Amino acid sequence: MKKVGIDVGYGLTKVYIGPPTPPIIFPSVIGLAEALRYEGNIISDQKYNGIHLILDEGGRFIGDLAINQSRTKWSARDRDRSGILTLILGALSQIKLNDGDEIELITGLPVEWYKQDKSLLIEKLNGEHTIHLSDSDPYKIKIIKTLVVMQPFGSYFYRLFDSKTPPDPDIEFGRSKIGVIDIGTYTTDYIIADQGQLFEPGSSSITTGMAKVFDLLRSAIRNKHRIDPTTREVEAAVKTGKIKIRGIDTEIDNELDEILIAVSNEIEGEIASRWAGNDHSLDLIIVAGGGASNIGPYLIDRFPQIEILEKSHITNVIGYYRYLQFKTSFEPVFVKPIKTHTQQLNGVK
Repeated sequence: MKKVGIDVGYGLTKVYIGPPTPPIIFPSVIGLAEALRYEGNIISDQKYNGIHLILDEGGRFIGDLAINQSRTKWSARDRDRSGILTLILGALSQIKLNDGDEIELITGLPVEWYKQDKSLLIEKLNGEHTIHLSDSDPYKIKIIKTLVVMQPFGSYFYRLFDSKTPPDPDIEFGRSKIGVIDIGTYTTDYIIADQGQLFEPGSSSITTGMAKVFDLLRSAIRNKHRIDPTTREVEAAVKTGKIKIRGIDTEIDNELDEILIAVSNEIEGEIASRWAGNDHSLDLIIVAGGGASNIGPYLIDRFPQIEILEKSHITNVIGYYRYLQFKTSFEPVFVKPIKTHTQQLNGVK
């Protein structure tokens, strides 16, 4: 039985099977397969980076191959579970599996979709699937069990469990009141876990993430420099603080700083209103997701107990895997709350 964690984000999909193998990451983009007249690199023998999956409905390019070569492409931004199923099959195709392998799978859903979509996703995932890459023979795998959690719990589990096999829980952390802010590409999810139990009034989503930073920065560059940068150029500019304009690296730190302040204020305002009366009692606030390193520092003035996780773009999927290793059943139980003195006197179990 192979245990697999998969995190399907709006921007990136990650799959993890445990150490020493690092997570495999690819863009969450699906495209119609094209007939490529030339598949190699003109300098090397390397083929295009990406996944060519054969489905019953036809060929699909996934990841970089879809971005670079598909004229018709789409992402998993809507609630179409078939898109997520395709990305999960693409993720499974990237790990070493044999015909007939059985899998225990853990994945996540955004906070706002979790209650409505959890059962439907499990129904689609459990059972037998055929994985057929364009350059190899098809093989069948069977997903025996699927655990679906709210996506921000991935980073919560990352901090709760260490990297040992089997992982041990940090009991002090599990008994604390923890906030998690998961800043993704198109959304920011946030939750409060009080002694391992979800605090519903403080858990939700906002449709603001790094995509808004990219859009605002593209507009600023277009207005100031009279060029229209690609999405990849803008994403690289956010990382480096520079963009190449007519062969010259040009600083954009001032524009980027103003945009990050504006977007972080929007995220902070939404979360602060939902956490009103509770954020002061949080022992720790974890900031994770692909936008954590960019936006997290701007949230510290409002939430000084923030901890920005290192390698925050992969902490969800690693946390999923650690939780799956630790868990012996698939019931939604985290860390048992400590009984109060009054509960103990009343015989509460």
